[in-house]
Amino acid sequence: MDPVMLAGVTLLQFMERVPDRVAAEHAVFHLGWKYALDLELTYGGFHPTVLVYFRDRLEEESVDPNEPAKVKGEPTDNFITEILTTEAAQGEMAGLAEALKRQQNQHEI
Repeated sequence: MDPVMLAGVTLLQFMERVPDRVAAEHAVFHLGWKYALDLELTYGGFHPTVLVYFRDRLEEESVDPNEPAKVKGEPTDNFITEILTTEAAQGEMAGLAEALKRQQNQHEI
């Protein structure tokens, strides 16, 4: 599973305050979520427990706020830092943020 996509699903899940099962269903059936996550219309989805395992992995690899930050390009054992520092992931997250803004603006009309 693509960790950037799972991070996006987790973000959308938090924003809409839905449980794992509903978030997994939205990734398959909700066109707004598919657009925000940059998924194909034919995306088959994933089992809701994938989100549980993803959050567990994030928790295992979480950063201690008292530790000094690592320099970009320096080897790190931190899973989420590696995801967020890659240029591709930054582009994906920027696209997700733009899609979310557009979706929120549509609700205001």
